[in-house]
Amino acid sequence: MNISVDTLMAHPYVQYIREKALMVFGPLERKVTGIALAIIGGVTACYFIYCLYVRQKKLAEIKQKAQRNLVKQPEPSPLDGVQQFIDTAKAPFQGVKPKKQIAKQDPLIEVEPPQKQEIKPVALVMNPQAYGEIKELTDAKIKGRLEKNLKAAQQQQAHEISKNKFKITEDQIPPDIQLLPFRKPLNGRKEIVNGREVGVAYCEGRRSAMEDAELVTSIEFTIQGKVYKGELFGVFDGHGGDKASQYVKDHLAQYLIKELENGVADHAIFTEEHIFKALKACCQELDKDYIKTNNQDGTTATFALILGKKIWVANVGDSRTILSHNKTAIQLTEDAKPLIDRYKKKIEKLGGYVLPFNGRVIGQLAVGRAIGDHEYTAVDGKKYVVPNPKISCYSLNQIQNGYLILACDGVYDVWTTNETVQAVNDRAEKGESIDVIAKRLVWSVINSGSNDNVSMMIVKL
Repeated sequence: MNISVDTLMAHPYVQYIREKALMVFGPLERKVTGIALAIIGGVTACYFIYCLYVRQKKLAEIKQKAQRNLVKQPEPSPLDGVQQFIDTAKAPFQGVKPKKQIAKQDPLIEVEPPQKQEIKPVALVMNPQAYGEIKELTDAKIKGRLEKNLKAAQQQQAHEISKNKFKITEDQIPPDIQLLPFRKPLNGRKEIVNGREVGVAYCEGRRSAMEDAELVTSIEFTIQGKVYKGELFGVFDGHGGDKASQYVKDHLAQYLIKELENGVADHAIFTEEHIFKALKACCQELDKDYIKTNNQDGTTATFALILGKKIWVANVGDSRTILSHNKTAIQLTEDAKPLIDRYKKKIEKLGGYVLPFNGRVIGQLAVGRAIGDHEYTAVDGKKYVVPNPKISCYSLNQIQNGYLILACDGVYDVWTTNETVQAVNDRAEKGESIDVIAKRLVWSVINSGSNDNVSMMIVKL
């Protein structure tokens, strides 16, 4: 005989057992649920109170340390200025024979210079072997920094673990993406800079506003009468607003050209040392001048300068530049996360701190370096989230079938460096153009679960 579940549940005896069970266990279930909710609420409240306590304690320690360091300087003596004047007057004559010094400076005394001094520095500029060339780097200290930064980036790549979210959306790319309750535009374009194809794509994603910006341009500057041309690519991930990212986008090329030209004003030969110093100086000057706008937001910056036979990459923050060489991924920049020991020590040395619970500077900022963010300044006036870039360099001669990929951290929240390079090469093999690849990857990253703005740039080398 077949008895259905409904028939069984309708039996009077079963109904009686069910009513008794509800009478016994119903109130107990509500009590247990209430107690559990109360415990969870209490633990959460204690956690936030503890975070506030730690923050206040750290700020108090910073203030005490600053006050101890503020040592009163002795009052200047009226004789200090006299002594300084005497020292200044004596300086030109120290270590120089008086007669020869007078003979060189007095226009009324004609003295023939030695024969070996007839060669003028201008002759170096006219040397056809040196004129207009970019001399390779010889400074051991700078060369060591470049190697160290590249090694740190590749170590980060080697230890990166897949988030198991990597997937490429194969459907036809839509003009916008349905992200309830809104539809967000999926923007993309193709540009050609000095013969190089560039694909750019970006989307607001699940954020309420778009704070990223990107730069694709060529630059031209003159040193010792020689014109140099290069390409400049950048991705800037703003936080707290979009003003800082737009400011860096609008002014980076101008500041970089200024630093390149001014850095070689007194030299006959343009060297790679000048490029390194110019990349660092332009980030520092952008940060210094952005404070004049009175805006408190900030931005990361990852940008690449292709000049001569090399790619120079500068990185501030946690956006990332990577390279594809014969389908092999090479990470060129290291994400500046506050919990990484060297960034953490720098922040603490300058008066800030990093909360271990969320890995953020004073519990708020998720990057260890940035342009802007001038509110992160200690009581002694020093900014502890500095704009100093980590710079690396890679030879174009070592790259075959290459792509240069610049992207914000919205990509690497769900994908790894290796997965990103794999995606670019997979779509290229399917015959997609570089702008379509960029749009498809941005769309796929959002479908993989990224909750941030997503921006990506792909340069075909």
